[in-house]
Amino acid sequence: GWNVCATYAMTETASTVACAALDADRSSEPDVLEVLPHWAVQLDEAGTLRLRGPSLAGGYACPTATGWDWVPIEENEGLATRDRVSLWEHGTRTFMRFLGRADSFTKILGELVSLDALETHWQRVAAEAGFASRVALIAVPDDRQESRLIFCVDAAIPQEALPMILEVGNATVRPFERISEVLTVTDWPTTDLGKIKRAELVRLWASRTQSQNL
Repeated sequence: GWNVCATYAMTETASTVACAALDADRSSEPDVLEVLPHWAVQLDEAGTLRLRGPSLAGGYACPTATGWDWVPIEENEGLATRDRVSLWEHGTRTFMRFLGRADSFTKILGELVSLDALETHWQRVAAEAGFASRVALIAVPDDRQESRLIFCVDAAIPQEALPMILEVGNATVRPFERISEVLTVTDWPTTDLGKIKRAELVRLWASRTQSQNL
């Protein structure tokens, strides 16, 4: 009975930027959000979102060795986010779809791949297989493909269940997005807010690979 909305917002905006009610009528496109009318949105040359609006922060107070520095957000230029989105208009309304953080994209065989989107896919596959344990996706360097994907799974997921999970998950992604290697993680590196540190997982993969090659 709760009225639940999907929202897109950030600390710098002090309010919601875009939202959508999650109801039966939106089951086909649950990730399409409507930009609220007091926000001006556009894409910059890199394809990331830029915002302007009345509740946008004036800047950042950054600590230094001797005190604080003020780094302003120019009102006319707005806030340059690190988020890739798609934008389109329908009449007087603007809609957006969040694609992922700019630093969560990687290139495989010349194709831009969203780690966030694929990670959501693999989380769903694991959950449907009966495993709600934490999983993540990382990209590591590859001489032939530029980079390749590693499926990081919690140690609580039985090893004998992994081939079935990989078969199901690989069946519905593009060929260059398929997983061929699994990294089992016991102690997950996370931020204070509980977000997984992908860079730490990459270092864990590299250290294990180096140990296996010795």
